[in-house]
This record gives sequence, C-alpha cells and structure tokens, in this order.
Amino acid sequence: MAVRYYSLMYGYGYGLSLAEVLRGEVLKVFREAVAVFAMAVVGGIAALHVGARAPLVVATVDSQQIQLQFILDQIMPSLLPPAFTLLAYWLIKYKGVSYGRAAVILFLTALVLGVLGILG
Repeated sequence: MAVRYYSLMYGYGYGLSLAEVLRGEVLKVFREAVAVFAMAVVGGIAALHVGARAPLVVATVDSQQIQLQFILDQIMPSLLPPAFTLLAYWLIKYKGVSYGRAAVILFLTALVLGVLGILG
C-alpha cells in the first residue's frame, strides 16, 4: 500500500513538472508526434484485423492473369484495410457522418464492390 501511494505521488509530481516544461510550441510538437504515432498504430491494427482483398483480374499476359491485389501489394502490402479505415475516419471527421451511418456506408460499399467482383 505504501509503494502504491509513493508511486502515485511521484507520478503526479513528475506529471506536473512535465506540464511545466511542455508549454506552447513544444507541447504542440509533442501532441502532433503522439498523433502521428497513434495513426500509425491504428493503421497497423486495421491492416491486421480488417480483411479486404481485390481478386479482380486487370490484365492477362501470356495466359497468366494479373490481379489487382498483386499490383496493390507491390505499392504497399495490405493497402485496402487501412484505406477502408481512412475512409471511415474521413466520413466521420470531415463529412460529419455518424458512426452508425459510416458503418452502413462501409458495409454497402464493400457489398457493392464484392458483387461487382472488385473485392473478394
């Protein structure tokens, strides 16, 4: 119990001193750096947990089919999941769409692209 209290008081004091140091422009730069890191983490999580592939065949060369997913993977592996996540972010933040409506829009977009054979 004493260690918990001491740790709490030490952390509180350190946080206050850090707040004194991080003022003005330094705090702004620090917040922007944390925001960039957070976006990178969200992109990584999206790439792992959101599944989207593009089996659409864009060309046939010497009887070999070239799929859209192969081209996208050369640009950036797992490009579609973060793209869908950024679409949701853009809809919510810049277009003022509610979370539920954004989910419905993403669902319908994926459904239409799946029916057309662009997403698999």
